[in-house]
Amino acid sequence: MNRSFVLKRILTVVAASLAMATMLIAVIYATIAPGKMAEAKVKELLPRAYAAADLMHMYIMESKYISDYDQNYAFKTIGDLLINEQSILNSYMYAYVKDTNEIIFTRSAQTMDSPSEQTLNLLAPYRDSVYNGMVVSTAVDLMDGRGNCLLVGVPITAEGSIIGAVFLTKTLEEVNAAFQSLNTTLFISLITVFCMMLILSYFASLSISRPILQMREVALAIAGEDYSARANETARGEIGELGRTLNYLAAQLSDSIGAIILERNRLLQLLDGLNEGILALDVNGAITHANPALYTLMGLPADASINALTNTPALRSAIADVDIVTGTKSTAVKQVASGERMLRVILSPMVGSKGDCEGAVVLFSDISESEQLEKTRREYVANVSHELRTPVSSLIGLAETLNDGIITNEEDRQRYYGLILKESQRLSRLIDDLLELSRLQEGRAQADIRKEDLYDVVRDSLEPLMPLAEEKGVGIILHQSLAACPPALTDSDRMEQVLVILTDNALRFTPSGGKIEYSAKWDESTIYITVTDTGCGIPRESLARVFDRFYKEDTSYASPGTGLGLSIAQKALGLMGQRIWVESEVGKGAAFTFTVRRAL
Repeated sequence: MNRSFVLKRILTVVAASLAMATMLIAVIYATIAPGKMAEAKVKELLPRAYAAADLMHMYIMESKYISDYDQNYAFKTIGDLLINEQSILNSYMYAYVKDTNEIIFTRSAQTMDSPSEQTLNLLAPYRDSVYNGMVVSTAVDLMDGRGNCLLVGVPITAEGSIIGAVFLTKTLEEVNAAFQSLNTTLFISLITVFCMMLILSYFASLSISRPILQMREVALAIAGEDYSARANETARGEIGELGRTLNYLAAQLSDSIGAIILERNRLLQLLDGLNEGILALDVNGAITHANPALYTLMGLPADASINALTNTPALRSAIADVDIVTGTKSTAVKQVASGERMLRVILSPMVGSKGDCEGAVVLFSDISESEQLEKTRREYVANVSHELRTPVSSLIGLAETLNDGIITNEEDRQRYYGLILKESQRLSRLIDDLLELSRLQEGRAQADIRKEDLYDVVRDSLEPLMPLAEEKGVGIILHQSLAACPPALTDSDRMEQVLVILTDNALRFTPSGGKIEYSAKWDESTIYITVTDTGCGIPRESLARVFDRFYKEDTSYASPGTGLGLSIAQKALGLMGQRIWVESEVGKGAAFTFTVRRAL
């Protein structure tokens, strides 16, 4: 935009208006002025024509009473008098005497020629009109070499009758000379007025255009986010009011933009602080915002580029349906895999104030844990159902056999009773383990933390298991480190529970001739108790799952145990703020280590 556009436009309008006014004046003047000038000359010649008529009246009346010699003398006298017509009549005269058809005409000092026959023929019709009492005024070429002339004719009257006619002529060159002088004066005046008005218009327009240009600069500054720019409010009238309005608009816009920026920053901080990934897309599918959580879910560092994010297979799969979402303005839900994570993706359209879809927002939620929990829940239900079904089925089968009277031998009957008792105890242990695990998981169990001697706790917990160990031919060895172990802060009942579970597992998988060792080491704050067996060991791929509920290395449900022991041990230690882990190799046994807080 040209900075002087307003000024140029105003000057152009003013100049065009002045030019049109000048042309209109010139046209009107050229149309009316010649006629008016001719009328003025006619009015000027008429009194002279009447004066000449009076003079000719005196000549005609006197010539009736004098001799021919005197008439010739009088005629000569009038003729000499008319030679100086430029000073007396300031025009040429032709006078007719009606009765004698005598013509008296003006002679100049340079020539004494009489009017030509052609001139007299041209005057004849006007003469007859004047004889009839008319006053003639017209422009005519008398063919006497003077060109077009202004002709004025009046009758000569005597006692109410017309006795002759007088014609005065004046060349139009003389009229035009005066007209040209007037034209020159008018032209100079118009040019002077045009220039003066143009100069005045320039300064007047400048006083209007300067504030407008300044307001334009302010508007551009505001558009460039410089909300401190202000227009000049000192001008009078509408310009000043416009400046005040623009300043008010700038102030309101500054407040509104500030509030929007604040809300935007709050929203961005909120989005960036979410654990769910947020992705904003424009109507063309280009990414306009992605929060840090999305980079993490896609397995990318927080400082990765947008291109790297766009090129991840999981993201491409997630936004593959964005065109359908923006086209139908509907929400879509899907699941995609990102590495080891399972993500729930919700695509929602962004609808503008006019109802048009301006893009989409995509929400990424990590449902890996919930999926794993659901899978664990299904496995838990299946495992519990299977574990309960096995002893229940056995009990039903044994009871039906006894009830049908099939077993008649008392010895066999007593054996069946023993089996029923064994399966009932197995079912009772399973229910007790489930209840204990439920209490530990729900936080309903409590730990009674006291200062204890770990050697005594280990020895007391192993005492009920010693007969079973002797029966299986498995040695129980307590290292000297346990006797030298410093006191611990723990719940002795929970410690015994953990040790019984670990020892029971070790006895189950350690063959005859093997051994189970108990040792300890400690630092300034923690005591580490290790239970090592020489059993079959645990495969590397199973180490991460040994503490899961119902997990058994032997997948046959006929194997001993419920698969809940290690899970209970882990929860019991977690209740006291401690942890447990395992190290093992197939064929070389396993070593379970758990921590106990040291008493200071």
